[in-house]
Amino acid sequence: MSKLNRVNWWTRRTEVPPYEVVGPLERVDERDNVIRRNWLVPGTPAYKEYYAAHPEREKIDRRCRLYPNKERKHWKQMAMYRKYPLTLGFIDNLGPQKRNCVEDVAPQRIEIEPRLASESIKGVARYMGADVVGICEINPAWVYSHRMRDDGFSEPVELKDRYAVVVAVGSDFNMMLASRGFSRAKDIEGMRTDDKKVTIVSRLASYIRNLGYPAQVHSRLTSRGGGVLIQPLAVDAGLGEMGRASLLMNKKFGPAVSMAVVTTDMPLAVDKPVDLGVRDFCSKCLKCAECCPTKSISFGDMEVIRGVKLWRFDAESCYRLRMAVGDSHICGRCVSVCPWTKPTNIIHQTAADIAIHFPFTRRPLVWIDDFLYGRKPRQHPLPGWLEPGKRRSLKQKIITAFHKI
Repeated sequence: MSKLNRVNWWTRRTEVPPYEVVGPLERVDERDNVIRRNWLVPGTPAYKEYYAAHPEREKIDRRCRLYPNKERKHWKQMAMYRKYPLTLGFIDNLGPQKRNCVEDVAPQRIEIEPRLASESIKGVARYMGADVVGICEINPAWVYSHRMRDDGFSEPVELKDRYAVVVAVGSDFNMMLASRGFSRAKDIEGMRTDDKKVTIVSRLASYIRNLGYPAQVHSRLTSRGGGVLIQPLAVDAGLGEMGRASLLMNKKFGPAVSMAVVTTDMPLAVDKPVDLGVRDFCSKCLKCAECCPTKSISFGDMEVIRGVKLWRFDAESCYRLRMAVGDSHICGRCVSVCPWTKPTNIIHQTAADIAIHFPFTRRPLVWIDDFLYGRKPRQHPLPGWLEPGKRRSLKQKIITAFHKI
């Protein structure tokens, strides 16, 4: 039996499907579906052709078309939504994605207390698939002065929104293990997280606009691109701290997160920034700097960059290598070797709590990480579903299983 097709040992497998076939099987015409039949427009050739073949269904379908028409359907929806006004945000929210349509704001505004509004916004984001959500007021310094258009020219950015909702999606740990080098794993995982986060913020922005407030998506993947610096906003929203590799360090996922932002004028209660002790931890660790193939990550102390103390990062050399190898996402060593990039289980979450609350344990924790996983952790094979049928040695299986503890 294929490894990917295995189930729990108490599940019984049979040779034939558990339904009884008692006669010759016939293919189904989708037009026989009652929903599809009601798409037929009376008087059209398709309508006449279908009901000429099935006259017994025309009377039934004619009655179905009497209700609800579009206006009555909207009236009934509104009657149901009056009891739960925030559910108005989901009207037409499951249709085609409106990537960054800032004009589509409902004329009627739902008034709600900021604390409850924030609770609702976070709940919707998590329901849509977000792993971490935070809200902050927008610091004007984190808004781009100019945004580059598709034609190569730039335009000034004028953002009037007051609040930013930062959404983060965690990366798959198995793919992170396989991306400790030049592997397609990081590229594939980047495509998955990018698609997921854009879907989440698009739905979230649509939800806010349906409640009567403007909302705008900020991501390099949208049609208008981003108008804000996402990482500083994520720090302000309490999602984590900036680390040595110029990446956001989240308590649960480390730097293995992909983020996007929705900005709005909807009154919201903001989150406070967090102190994870990342700056002190990174000053003692240096693992990402040692494993970086281009030495783009600084070994030195923090510097003042545009008024903020940060570790300097050579983005140009990093980008050149990644593009030379094959793709802008293909190198993920700094993310995958970080001691904070670990499975989200009780062992590593406890270690994170210890590192946060007891500064004297940070250097010993780095030593333990080096001893268990290596100062320069090795690259693991791709997950089995990307290499089906490929046999792995017992040593590879043991090492991979050990890293997942």
